[in-house]
Amino acid sequence: MKTLPAGLAAHYASGTTRLAHCLLITRTDGQVFGFTSSDRQITYLSQVYEPWMNVSAIAMSAGLAVNNLEIIAKYEEVFNKADFVAGRWDGARWELFEVNWSDLSDGANTIGKYITGDTKPGRLACTIELRALSQFLQQPINMVTSKTCRARFADSPTPLASARCRLSAAAYTETGTITGVTSQQVVTDSSRTEPDDYFGDGVWTFTTGDNEGLSQKIKIHSGSSSGVSFTFSLPFPYVIHVGDAYSVVAGCRKRLEEDCRDKFDNVLNFQGEPHLPGVDLATSRPDIEA
Repeated sequence: MKTLPAGLAAHYASGTTRLAHCLLITRTDGQVFGFTSSDRQITYLSQVYEPWMNVSAIAMSAGLAVNNLEIIAKYEEVFNKADFVAGRWDGARWELFEVNWSDLSDGANTIGKYITGDTKPGRLACTIELRALSQFLQQPINMVTSKTCRARFADSPTPLASARCRLSAAAYTETGTITGVTSQQVVTDSSRTEPDDYFGDGVWTFTTGDNEGLSQKIKIHSGSSSGVSFTFSLPFPYVIHVGDAYSVVAGCRKRLEEDCRDKFDNVLNFQGEPHLPGVDLATSRPDIEA
């Protein structure tokens, strides 16, 4: 059963309320933002909430169904299209609650806690889907068999699981600066000497420039007459300049022989079943000897 703070419960019972909704957003990069439906700034528990939002009907359901909300955010200083495309809002935590704006000591009534779902950047605004935390209860947690490795290359241990690849990302990380830019998806570095596809499916991170801190998977890594070329899986949101510095982690395409054995000598930690009989063999007609 939900219990309200005594002061706020008394305010609800008074019949004349002075309520404001507050939205606390915490991004995975540590950025924190506060917004309120009030027409004036509110400071609650040391967090400043700026006037911005308008909350109408909010539907909640009992059980384990995932409650979803949608917010339409116009592009401005906090919400800008490049950040949405770059994924800076992915995984953000959203907490919606209600306070008595005339007496914040009454406490807060938490309405819902959410994480960022789908984002749909448009020309003037972005539609943000907010999913209730019950979304985590619908995620698969068991492993299934696969021909390729299920471990993330050079993964780190978490509170819930130990590292499975057991290789150190630092040992396979290189740094450099860009010497040529074809587009926001294709760049070159004439100083690289690694063989073709060494960084294929690896992770590229800018350490300086307009895209500093943003990462992208490498789709193609190959040599060319002007240097080693990198093609990213998606374009970076900001303009790339010659001289921008980066770090890049070697790529692993999760194959047993080509990657785990020949490239990284890490067969003992391979997390796949490449020799398991497939569906074709399991459903084929047995051979009958004469």
